[in-house]
Amino acid sequence: MPDTIGDRLRKARKRVGLSQRDLARESGVSYSLITKIEQGERQDARLETLHRLARVLDTTTSALVAGDASQGPGIPAAAPTAQWDGVRAALADTATDVAEAPTVRGVQAAVDAVTQGYRGGNFTELATLLPALIRDTHALADFAPEGAALRMRALTMTGRLLTQTRQYDLAEQALDRALRHAPDTRHAVASAPAPDEARELLDRLGAELLDADAFLFAVPMYNWNVPAQVKTWLDLILNHPRLGVHGDWPLKGKPAVLVLSRGGGYGPGTPKEGWDYATPYLRRILAEVFGLDLHVAEAELTHAFWNPEMAELRGLAEESLRVGHEQAAEHGLRVARLCRA
Repeated sequence: MPDTIGDRLRKARKRVGLSQRDLARESGVSYSLITKIEQGERQDARLETLHRLARVLDTTTSALVAGDASQGPGIPAAAPTAQWDGVRAALADTATDVAEAPTVRGVQAAVDAVTQGYRGGNFTELATLLPALIRDTHALADFAPEGAALRMRALTMTGRLLTQTRQYDLAEQALDRALRHAPDTRHAVASAPAPDEARELLDRLGAELLDADAFLFAVPMYNWNVPAQVKTWLDLILNHPRLGVHGDWPLKGKPAVLVLSRGGGYGPGTPKEGWDYATPYLRRILAEVFGLDLHVAEAELTHAFWNPEMAELRGLAEESLRVGHEQAAEHGLRVARLCRA
């Protein structure tokens, strides 16, 4: 008699030494549902539910759904593909002579672009961009003090990307090279900006807001909250004497659009309902602290466009993206009309 989903779930759970209640607590899936799946009372568990169980059990969703006799603990590596040949060659290339010497500004911009591409899930495009970036950062590290740090960022990002696409051997090469070429910070002393520099920075950031007629904030969710860069910026702005909580509301009533993207689904009735801490925080700061006339355009389930384990959610993701585009267009026209008035 072939294994059922319940059989495979029970074997995977026992292999990692978890009880049903342990698995329920770690995965967020209810104890009663886990029991029913294992007992064969539920054969129609949602793919998202199985994915949450698989992550805790150190296996794959497909192994729970269809079974894989060859699979032991862990997620198996994907077969090497020609897509990553350029990255493989760049990681093996230790030459630093290039036809045209890279610049710090150019490499910095390229690293930032690759980072944004990684967060957006544009993995196919990154496979073509990374080889040149790896070579450029390696060459830059030879003649610019900033080069070593940029090389480490590029190699670390490459390792994360390759791990996510299950190219584990290449990922190990990238991360090993990042460690071997890490900047020597043993004698570096971290220090806060001098008071005059900090005050100048705060004045400059505040002036950017005070001089603006309208605002566009584009913020992706990161680990269920706002990215660290956005939080740092807001923390600085909130220390401004006019813009902070004790200020005189100089931005009150100015039009603003907040554009949000979320990789998963966090609305009412979803397994992670209430996990979105970014949206209410941003609304509170932008609308209630700054007093902006805030309108929001948002799209979620964006990871469904590249994550095969969310394939069944792509229809919902496309609808959410369509609505988000409509909201953005409507709010953009409204802001344009207000600025022309």
